[in-house]
Amino acid sequence: MTEGLKPLRLDHSVLAVSDWSASNQFYNDVLGAEIVPHGDPPRVAYRFGDTQLNVHGPGVDVSTNVARVPVQPATATSASSGRGESPRRSPIFSRRAS
Repeated sequence: MTEGLKPLRLDHSVLAVSDWSASNQFYNDVLGAEIVPHGDPPRVAYRFGDTQLNVHGPGVDVSTNVARVPVQPATATSASSGRGESPRRSPIFSRRAS
């Protein structure tokens, strides 16, 4: 690893599915994800160690779940890991490609 750079840790990402049952079976049986409740049923999340895929699918209203400030190129919105950290925008790369 390059000196002075900290390793990147992804807290969570969002996955859109069209069939809860088929998706749960695939992510659990094939990929080994832990299926955890996440909001009102049938909503779940798929967890791989300390990384989580939040799942949006049929019956889940995400119309109000939008960024208040657009994310700028070469940045990301990181979400709280549940350890008292607050969401923040942070650079992905230490410098932009020319």
